[in-house]
Amino acid sequence: MPNESQGDLARRDEQKKNLSLPNLQGLNVTDLPEEQRNALIERAAQTQIDLAKRRVEIDQDLDAMGVKLEKIASNVSDMTEKGVSSTVSSRQQDNLGTMEIIAGNTEVAKQGKMPRSVTGEFNWTPVLIILGIIAAVVLIIVVANG
Repeated sequence: MPNESQGDLARRDEQKKNLSLPNLQGLNVTDLPEEQRNALIERAAQTQIDLAKRRVEIDQDLDAMGVKLEKIASNVSDMTEKGVSSTVSSRQQDNLGTMEIIAGNTEVAKQGKMPRSVTGEFNWTPVLIILGIIAAVVLIIVVANG
């Protein structure tokens, strides 16, 4: 570049030798061959792109969560004004993790416990009752034959 001074060229050459990465002061790549240095620069650039993409996804998920919470709160408020008892529960999996919401003006909502139908938790009560009945029948047979 004809208009660049020796100082500009030296600064640019020095920048190529020091790779700036988030949360690091700077990684000195002076002793690396140019091919490895370029590969690291490319990887650092891709990492920055991936981080920016992740920030956008998280912002979108946060916005969607805010809208959902506002709608739930508004619906519960409307129901309360109309004198109707209501409980709203929701479970959502996204980039932020699992979000469980329970809102309403009922005792169930006040307890803050998600129903099994929402959490996906298996209800063992019927299984335990059936096993108890089977055990009782086997015990009666053993006692009767004994």
